[in-house]
Amino acid sequence: MTEIERKAFGLNFSDVMVAIGGLQKTMVFECSGAIKQIGSRVVVKGHFQVGDRVMAIMPGGGWVGRIPVTRAQVGRLPDSITYEEVAETILIHTVTGGVGQAAIMLAQHIGAEIFRAVSTSEKRDTIV
Repeated sequence: MTEIERKAFGLNFSDVMVAIGGLQKTMVFECSGAIKQIGSRVVVKGHFQVGDRVMAIMPGGGWVGRIPVTRAQVGRLPDSITYEEVAETILIHTVTGGVGQAAIMLAQHIGAEIFRAVSTSEKRDTIV
C-alpha cells in the first residue's frame, strides 16, 4: 500500500449526486499530495520515491488515510505548479444554475481562478 499525504482534493457535481443518492455509481476521487510511504508490494515502487509530489485518481475510498494505488493511478505533479495553485483553480459546470452560482461565489470568496462551462451559447451570454 502507498500512502499519499494529500494536500488538495477534487470534487465535482457527479460526486455530489452520488453522495445524496441521486446517482448510482462509484465515486472517483482525485487528489494531489506527496508520497509518504511506499509498501514493499506496491506496483509504483521504483517509479516514485517518498516525498515525490504526485496527483492520483482513486475509484472509491479516496478520502481515507491510506489508499492502495497502481502505477496507472499516480502521476507526477510538475514542480512548476504549487499545491495552492492546484487547489485554487476550479472548473464549474452548469454555472447558470443555482449550484453553479453558489460554487462561483465560494470560489470568488477564496480567490480561486475560475473556468466556467455552459451547455449553450445563450447561457454563455448570461454569465458575467
